[in-house]
Amino acid sequence: MSRKRSTILGGVFVGLLVIGLSFWFAGAVTNEDPLWFLRSFNAKADWIVLYWDGRTSHFFEGDPQYDVLLSAFSQAIARESGYEGHIALSDEDLQRQRDEGRFLEFHYSQPVQVHTRYPFPPARCFFIPLSGEHAARQRVFSGPSDRPRDGALRLRDDHFADLIDIAQKTVFGDLSP
Repeated sequence: MSRKRSTILGGVFVGLLVIGLSFWFAGAVTNEDPLWFLRSFNAKADWIVLYWDGRTSHFFEGDPQYDVLLSAFSQAIARESGYEGHIALSDEDLQRQRDEGRFLEFHYSQPVQVHTRYPFPPARCFFIPLSGEHAARQRVFSGPSDRPRDGALRLRDDHFADLIDIAQKTVFGDLSP
């Protein structure tokens, strides 16, 4: 009886292992990222650009605003709430956001990967509208250059609100080191 029980338990274990590996493999192939299941993002941006109602500010490593903005972005992007593959940020919307809106950009010299269960390929730039239609849906766009590709991750409400709050404090000088 004991031998039969261990055979059944072994079969259940192997079955669960096969299911688990199949699930991981499907995510790895779909996302082109073997670590798609991790919920962390710690890439250091080379520079950050904040557009706020016609004003443009650049931040680099060593600036106190850089650290606070990067930390808020890293926490937010690591805890996405969804993906919209059919959404795009047009060239006109991008320019309007830069000229008149509230908008964040994170720039990297090398492509960085956001580990997610969604098909979100490595990017050198992340675009985050902080006002307008895309901001209402908490969307983050990415691209291999200074133009976003189609598809957007959606951030959780609380993390997106924190990102807007920190951006506003950055603009009005309310950040304490």
